[in-house]
Amino acid sequence: VTGVQTCALPISPAELKKVPVLELNGTEDEALPPATVDANRKIMEPYAKSYRVGRVEGLHHYLFTQDSIKIVGNLWMKYIDAGYFD
Repeated sequence: VTGVQTCALPISPAELKKVPVLELNGTEDEALPPATVDANRKIMEPYAKSYRVGRVEGLHHYLFTQDSIKIVGNLWMKYIDAGYFD
């Protein structure tokens, strides 16, 4: 799960610099494996306002399971409540 989702619209570097990026995944993640998230961060972090990875130990995130959605959704809410996106 990513704070800035891939989309068809281009985002200029100046606009991206205003956006805090949050990627959430699990150590057993199938949708976004840790190595992929780490590579994304290495490339994107210099261009973002801030860049944070939240990794859940033992979570096997697969696109079509309700358990993953509940866990990741709750984590998103914690980051929002903590003011990460303010």
